[in-house]
Amino acid sequence: MTPDAAQRHVIDAAVSASGVVIGAPGTGKTTTLVARVIALLEVHALPPEALLVLTPSRQAATHLRDAIGVRIGQATPGPLARSLASFAFQVVRAAAVRAGEEPPALLTGADQDRIIADLLAGDADDEADGAPSRWPAQLSPAVRASTGFRSELRAFLAECTERGVTAAELRASDNETWRSVGDFLTEYRAVQEHMRSAHRDIPDLVSEAAALLRRVDDATLGPLSDLRIVLIDDAQELTPGGVSLVRALRARGIAVLAFGDPDISSGTFRGASPQLFDELVTSLERVFVLEEPTVRSRR
Repeated sequence: MTPDAAQRHVIDAAVSASGVVIGAPGTGKTTTLVARVIALLEVHALPPEALLVLTPSRQAATHLRDAIGVRIGQATPGPLARSLASFAFQVVRAAAVRAGEEPPALLTGADQDRIIADLLAGDADDEADGAPSRWPAQLSPAVRASTGFRSELRAFLAECTERGVTAAELRASDNETWRSVGDFLTEYRAVQEHMRSAHRDIPDLVSEAAALLRRVDDATLGPLSDLRIVLIDDAQELTPGGVSLVRALRARGIAVLAFGDPDISSGTFRGASPQLFDELVTSLERVFVLEEPTVRSRR
């Protein structure tokens, strides 16, 4: 499909352009992103290591990797499209290796659920033995044993990590449930620290990567020090940690183009929201708008 004027405006933008590309479903956001990648590599002759496409999910990253791979006519030192978690892992790992520390290991969702389930089961056993409960009465052992509660608790812990909320702050809250979660978070972190490897969950990795990008020198980042441009697909799915990572990239002088539609976010349970997308717009300042498909079809 031949790009229309709005798409061409994005594709042909200056190499250093940063901004948010907003488009409804069917306006060709991903198609425009891929065309932008091709233009940067072939028209502007950027080396592949200067460019990276990020997306919140691994599945979307795989799709983009394939879509870009069939269009470019040159070898690349690695995949041009990666998940946000994969990129964060690379940043944290590079810094650990540089510092002579043990490289991190990813704490998977299944690992997290197992730890949370074990800790909650321990609470229930203590209560059965007569110990006072740290949880409010409405959160009975039966409620806490449910998959739904574990999922909500895991999402809440991730939100705390991404927003920098500490266990001490939760324990100081007027909210009884939050105080309980603060106690639980302290124990959860203790379990992580005693694991054989330096385990991090995805929110930990993203938060740590954002902090590293703000303070370390290029030598610490290794191959990532050549990065000049980042394009983000499905930016409406970014969590608070993802938006913080974007800000850290910009603070480092890396151009960021984020493609998304704030009206279709499916990641609200992970903290994504239209308000966060507004923060992204504020951080990247410039806005490109792709036309509605009905407008294009009348041309």
